[in-house]
Amino acid sequence: MPEWVREILYPDATATQGTWHTSTPDGIAGVVSITTDDDPKEVLAFFKDKLEDAGYEISGESTTSTPQGKFATIAGERSDKGRTVNVGVVQNDEQTQVTVNYNDKS
Repeated sequence: MPEWVREILYPDATATQGTWHTSTPDGIAGVVSITTDDDPKEVLAFFKDKLEDAGYEISGESTTSTPQGKFATIAGERSDKGRTVNVGVVQNDEQTQVTVNYNDKS
């Protein structure tokens, strides 16, 4: 996983299955899956602040209610570096599940 992804990850979270990274001639891409005991709103606010502090333009935010709970997403783009980050946050049982998708086409 690239250092620029590590810099925006949520602290005190536990990595879960479903994490991968790939490199192609067109760039790199990957997914990081983590869980935390923190409130989903707190987690989403953390990622929004981290992305904005790192120079990302927030290109989308949404919250959807499902029978299983709320699912929220935030997307950031750093066009000067060819990077995008999409974060999904969902409350499952007692934990908050987070999926971070990243791409770098520079």
